[in-house]
Amino acid sequence: TGIAGVTWQTDIIPILVLKQLGGTIADVATGINKAVELGVDIINLSLGIPGEFADPYKSPLYTALQSAYNQGIIIVAAAGNTGELLYPAKYPEAIAVGATTYENTVAWYSASDGVRLFAPGGHDNLQIISTDLNTYSTSKGTSMAAPHVTGLISLIKSKYPYISSDSVEELLWNTGIIIDPDYPEQRLVNAYAALNKTLIRNAELKFTNKANSKEQYLVSFCDYNRYFYQILPPGDYLITAHIDTNHNQMVDIGEWYYEQEVSIEKSSVISDLDIRLQINAD
Repeated sequence: TGIAGVTWQTDIIPILVLKQLGGTIADVATGINKAVELGVDIINLSLGIPGEFADPYKSPLYTALQSAYNQGIIIVAAAGNTGELLYPAKYPEAIAVGATTYENTVAWYSASDGVRLFAPGGHDNLQIISTDLNTYSTSKGTSMAAPHVTGLISLIKSKYPYISSDSVEELLWNTGIIIDPDYPEQRLVNAYAALNKTLIRNAELKFTNKANSKEQYLVSFCDYNRYFYQILPPGDYLITAHIDTNHNQMVDIGEWYYEQEVSIEKSSVISDLDIRLQINAD
């Protein structure tokens, strides 16, 4: 009531594993086992283990987490707010989620090394609003970011019910928005693109000579970092980029599109083009 979540018509089962001052690893493991017993599809772990964690792969937490993963349950975990990737997000069976600010930059507190997926986590005075006991409250952290991804995965599973944990993580990454061109492996999840499987390799990027519209250059680019290299004769060009979701050769409402004019001078090199597709609303 009074607030919209990422997903809807979803059963949420709260399993208490932490008290006001925290809890034990055994408490979290017991909670995961309870979730497995209840037959959930996704487990959200908005928590992390601070400090040194001895023998993390011999812990009852890992045993419980492995059991859930082996039964096809998708596990989403907060990456951590100390700049370092924490367990359980550090386990390979979990999908680690870092936090971004409202400016779509990695939050200063968020773990980032070893983290590929990010979602809104709030920042200082612009925090994430959520329900609380008999009221609403705001907070920031990767614990706020992880449920965004959990909700998105719930939507994805409603459309692709048999998708695996590894497949959904790759889908979120392949359709995610690169946050910083210097770190192309770090991506902000994109719900629309993920639900429609609008992979970047399906985009058509084209340079059209404005003086001769028949002179067009299609661009090939790298899937991983999304950079491209294109040699063009001097002239004025229209850059267009489009992901044709329904393959009808038209730019429809809701599809991804980009358009920009650029001038190419003889012997010049342009290295700062920042092409970011937007949802077409016209």
